[in-house]
Amino acid sequence: MVSWTCDGVETCTVNVVVTDDGTPAPALSDTETLTIECTDVAPQITSTPPANATENVAYTYDITCTDADLDALTLAKGAGDTCAGILVDNDDGTGTYMFTPDENQGGTSCDVQVTCTDTQDTDTHTTTVNISEDNRAPVITNLPATEPILVGSPGSYDADAVDPDIPADVLTWSLGADTCSSFALSIDTTTGVVSWTCGGAETCTVSVVVTDDGTPAPALSDAETLTIQCASARKLVRISTGHKEGNGSKEDGILVSRGGYARGQPGGGTTTVSHSLIKVKDADAGWLYVDESDHHSCAIGMDGTLWCWGENTDGQIGDGTTTDRDTPTLEAYGDGSWTVVSASDGHTCAVRSDGSLWCWGSNAHGQLGDGTTTRRTIPTREMNADADWMTVSAGVGHTCGIRQDGTLWCWGWR
Repeated sequence: MVSWTCDGVETCTVNVVVTDDGTPAPALSDTETLTIECTDVAPQITSTPPANATENVAYTYDITCTDADLDALTLAKGAGDTCAGILVDNDDGTGTYMFTPDENQGGTSCDVQVTCTDTQDTDTHTTTVNISEDNRAPVITNLPATEPILVGSPGSYDADAVDPDIPADVLTWSLGADTCSSFALSIDTTTGVVSWTCGGAETCTVSVVVTDDGTPAPALSDAETLTIQCASARKLVRISTGHKEGNGSKEDGILVSRGGYARGQPGGGTTTVSHSLIKVKDADAGWLYVDESDHHSCAIGMDGTLWCWGENTDGQIGDGTTTDRDTPTLEAYGDGSWTVVSASDGHTCAVRSDGSLWCWGSNAHGQLGDGTTTRRTIPTREMNADADWMTVSAGVGHTCGIRQDGTLWCWGWR
């Protein structure tokens, strides 16, 4: 018996000789040729890849390759692969091909090409994968929000949204449930502008909804809440007095003041002492809140903007300067979401509608709460950036605030 193991693909010959035992002598032989053909059986990919994918959804193809010769196998991406996926070879004839079509690939196709190679031969499989569109929900970008307005005054809010699909779907606006009892609301279905006229003093909410055109189906929506604060113009909203002046909001919402000091804290555009009521310069109807220290004053308008005037030695006006102001001056950000303000000698603190707390001005004792003792001339958020503050009170060299859970927190000079 002749035995062998082929180490490669080849055809070769061997002479096989048989000899007798020489009885009687001499011994005699016969020689013949044995031809050996060493061949290779090519590997074979036996798995079938999925022919469909969806944009923004992971595509996975589990590969299986076999070899009758039990040769070692190597999996790889072929040169014709256009899906640009990742192939993981498990070194045992199995592996995984993965890719995630992006938003731009919906409605197109690409080729998954995988190769399986032993020591001699390669099997190549190519499959065209069709990528379908995926509808993603639109997102409202500027809600929730709070809009303050006087009773009887028309109000509006321009809601904005983005659609992540490419191309973007056509969006339609609508209103959901609301809690408003004294007036009705409407919305422009194309622009997203919500309109109303407050019929009475109340705080209510309305659900603002944006819906795409369902390409592809089903149509998807996003909903956020708009809070409307209707304040009566017939009552005093808040009054505050400092050591040398006083401020108040009249029945018509006009901010008035009396008193005086060289820093211009009455806000009438002058540094002259006044013993009678004067209108704060440029302070037309529509003030919700006013507070003051001995040397500067601050007020919040019906539109949520925050204005300060008077002494500004430490930047307590919040306009990015240290220049005294004798008329109301808008804080540096010009934001329209302030709900509470507290003025103290040298610094000011305020709360926004999102529950964040901001302070500016003198910080010698850490009263701004930003973890430093550096003076700030613009509103600076407290160091933890929390969003659960209800109100704040600025004192001499210190500040205290109340959170939504009712806990009281203080910082600064002890």
